[in-house]
Amino acid sequence: MAPPMDNTTRGVILGLKMAGKGNTEIAEIIGMTPSAVSMLYLRAVKKGYDPEKRPLGALDSFFGGGSTPNTPKKRKTPPPKKRLTKEAEETTEEKFEGSDA
Repeated sequence: MAPPMDNTTRGVILGLKMAGKGNTEIAEIIGMTPSAVSMLYLRAVKKGYDPEKRPLGALDSFFGGGSTPNTPKKRKTPPPKKRLTKEAEETTEEKFEGSDA
C-alpha cells in the first residue's frame, strides 16, 4: 500500500496532469501506481476542481481535506453507558460465584 500523500504531492500531480503528462509518467515521477494518479485526479474533479478554469487554482477541499457525506460525524459527548438488566446482573454474579471453586 502506498504511503499517504500530503496536499503538496497532490498539487504536483494535478499540475503534471495539466501539463499534459499521462498517468503512467506521473506515477513514475511521484512513485505510485497509475491507477492511484487517476483516482486522485477523478476525486479532485468530483470535489469541484475544474481543469478548464483560469486562473488555475487548487484548493485543499479538492483533495479530500474535509468530511464527505458518508463520513460519520464525530460524537461530541461520550455514548451513554449501557446498564445490565437486573436479571443479567444476577446471572453474571452467579457465574463469578461458581468460578471460585
